[in-house]
Amino acid sequence: MSTRNPRALSYTIRVVLAAAEARRELRGLAWQRAAKFEFQLLAAATSELAQPPAEGWYDSQRQLKVTARIQGEELHLSVQAEGYEALRRVAGRSGRLRSADRILDVTFKFDQAGNAFAALKSAPDVHRALISFEIALDDSEQS
Repeated sequence: MSTRNPRALSYTIRVVLAAAEARRELRGLAWQRAAKFEFQLLAAATSELAQPPAEGWYDSQRQLKVTARIQGEELHLSVQAEGYEALRRVAGRSGRLRSADRILDVTFKFDQAGNAFAALKSAPDVHRALISFEIALDDSEQS
């Protein structure tokens, strides 16, 4: 590119600005896509009751990790943002855990460290509902 050709310089500047705008729009689309996190748990063939893995499991994007512990008659779920980008997306926002079969529909709030907690009844239908669920973030709280 020659500095003697103002048309070429003007064209180059327009291309650079358009590329920057396209990248900004793509980041916005990625945000919308990540406002929902899908979880699938593969049940062991030898078990009648789907048991969440003791070490926890991740959503399909590996942005959130859910850990479950049975405490008496309750099933305690801890949700943790994994990584800076996930933390940025969930910190301080409300979430809703909804199972594919709609047995579970639980709301909770992430703290500023990207942690959330929910206590559920420990029952066979609740364990089965955790085979497939999603966590959706409240759209009205997007930053």
